Amino acid sequence: MRGQALVEMAIAMPILLVLALGVMGAGRAIHARVALEAAAREGARAVATAPDPCDAAVAVARARETAQGYGLDLEQLWVEVSGECDRGSLRRVMVGYTVPLRDLVFMPFLQLPGQVTMTARATHVVEQYRSR
Repeated sequence: MRGQALVEMAIAMPILLVLALGVMGAGRAIHARVALEAAAREGARAVATAPDPCDAAVAVARARETAQGYGLDLEQLWVEVSGECDRGSLRRVMVGYTVPLRDLVFMPFLQLPGQVTMTARATHVVEQYRSR
């Protein structure tokens, strides 16, 4: 009876540890997804309200700035801008981020191979009633 608690803990601890690491990894992936949604939304808004809505660099810069504010690695981030530039038309921004799976687990012996690419899209109407 003296070693029963030790044996039970030895059986339960690895299961609890894997579960905790899985929750932490999922939390980091969800954080990246929320950051991508915000970056796409801010990029679309920035290009649609810019003095020149045809200037895609405005959207790219704003999306990257927002992603950096969320702590994403800008080396793994890409931004695409599409759509018409006319007043009242839609400008679309798609932001993608490659999440290496080895970063999701904090223990060196549990390194996962591969990567996951996440994307987010946002659309914004180019303002009709403003002077240029």
